[in-house]
Amino acid sequence: MKEKDTIYENLFRKVAFRDDEQAFRELFLEFYP
Repeated sequence: MKEKDTIYENLFRKVAFRDDEQAFRELFLEFYP
């Protein structure tokens, strides 16, 4: 689980760095429908 959490954290950081809320919401919905 920790490995997956790291992957999600990395994705979150990438999206947050881009400051793209829409992209983050799309990723979030893909992982948590």
